[in-house]
This record gives sequence, structure tokens and C-alpha cells, in this order.
Amino acid sequence: MVIKAAKAGVYEIDPATFEIDGEEKLAEVFGYTTQEVKDNGWGALLPIEDFNKKKELLSSLLQGKIRSTT
Repeated sequence: MVIKAAKAGVYEIDPATFEIDGEEKLAEVFGYTTQEVKDNGWGALLPIEDFNKKKELLSSLLQGKIRSTT
């Protein structure tokens, strides 16, 4: 799944593992290097309470249960 974000560039999220593969701009947004973004994943980039909610929303979106996360 590829997600485009205006200020964050383009990145890819593995829906099974929630690992992030993104370009340099995404890493800059989070204050990481590109390798750190790939190594850390969602759990390290978001507070745990936000991580679990985002993970649930992404799963629902991918399963077609919802059409948008907003």
C-alpha cells in the first residue's frame, strides 16, 4: 500500500508487519534518517496509544470495512 502525504513524501507500509519503507523526506519529518525509519516502524514513530488506534484504522481500511481514516 502506498500512501502519499503532501509534506511527508511517498512511503510504503507493510500491512502485515506495519514496517515503513519511505523516502528521505519522510525520515526528515520524523527526525530520523531513512534507515532509522525502516528499522523503527510505526511503534517507535507514534506514542503507543496512537499506534494501536492507527494500526486498527489501517487494518479496517485495508479490509474494506471503512473508506477513509478521517
